[in-house]
Amino acid sequence: MKIIELKSSNIKKLKAVELRVDKDKNLVMVTGKNAAGKSSLLDSIWYALGGKKNIPDEPIRKGEEKGEITINLDGYIVVRTFTDKGSYLKITNKDGSDYSNPQAFLDYIVGNLSFDPLEFSRMESKKQIAELIKITGLDLTELEEKKKEITQERLFIGREVKAMPIIEAEIVEMSRKFIEENKDLPSINELTQEYTNATNNLNLYNRAQEDIKLYEEEISALNKKLKDAQIKLVELKNIKKPIADLHGMKVKIDERETINAQLRVAEKTIEDSNDWSKINGKYSDLTNYIRAVDEEKKKKLAEVKMPIEGLGWDEEGVSYNNIPFNQLSGAEQLKISMAIAMASNPKLKVVLIKDGSLLDQDSLKVVEEMAKEKDWQIWVEAVQEDKSIGIYVEDGTITSIDGVPVA
Repeated sequence: MKIIELKSSNIKKLKAVELRVDKDKNLVMVTGKNAAGKSSLLDSIWYALGGKKNIPDEPIRKGEEKGEITINLDGYIVVRTFTDKGSYLKITNKDGSDYSNPQAFLDYIVGNLSFDPLEFSRMESKKQIAELIKITGLDLTELEEKKKEITQERLFIGREVKAMPIIEAEIVEMSRKFIEENKDLPSINELTQEYTNATNNLNLYNRAQEDIKLYEEEISALNKKLKDAQIKLVELKNIKKPIADLHGMKVKIDERETINAQLRVAEKTIEDSNDWSKINGKYSDLTNYIRAVDEEKKKKLAEVKMPIEGLGWDEEGVSYNNIPFNQLSGAEQLKISMAIAMASNPKLKVVLIKDGSLLDQDSLKVVEEMAKEKDWQIWVEAVQEDKSIGIYVEDGTITSIDGVPVA
């Protein structure tokens, strides 16, 4: 569905224009000097078809009380009338009957009419993504948020992994072997108790000897005590042999302390190795999860029909063949923007470009070729003083078309 006829009177700077458009003409140039009424002509299309959201507070030409736009869309007649009380819409179908709900008809045939291909290239990345979501219906926000959260968690874990020493497997194995070899050694408590008992017994033995010496000096008066001491001494002689090896016991305790210190180092080595393995494993799991999210996004993107093959987006922005949009050449950006504009209006094959002066001849050629390939009608407004080019507007009226004066 294209525009084959346009009438507009008293809209912004337009006085009265009436224009028939060749249905097979894909590139419609609207030219003229600045402030001549070119924008008002394209705005007329916007106001008539785009709905109230595209109509300014004062659409009527200054000094006039009424404005009207009539557009013929392949036999469907759209009439938008403006007065000081508001705007009124009427649509007549091909058999001559009026639609009871004309706005519903426009909502059905008009997609994102206000989308300007050149505007897309000037949008910030988030708005570009929003446009693609609107067109494709595919919203990856939830997946992007999930990936962002996991990536942040992985970042913290990655810092922790880098801060931890990486213990060589050979050292870990040596530590395990050392622990195994020394697991049955007596404990420090056991050795200490043995040493304490031996010390106590030695003290008893020494005191017994002292008693004997004392009793021997007093033998005459202490025969009975001497006898008792001798008996006791005989009893204590049975433990004299283990008592004599105190130095060896102390050496054993010192050796056990050394081994314990080595065991603690070995156990800490294994513990650190296990901790590193756990944290590094979690980091790897999160990395795999991020890859899974990316794969799911790729799958969803592959299932969606894009305006142009190779187009996609992620949390960073829109890309084409994995190249960020802002790094593409001007020609590639224009092709992509045109493809998106066409995808936004699948029924009404009309695109409006209001900054056509920014397009050089090569860019205009790209626009025209794409329009011909897809059979679209592209309206381009451009500042131009050469009256031989396009629909030339002067002082709110059309004065010539492709150099031919309009009566």
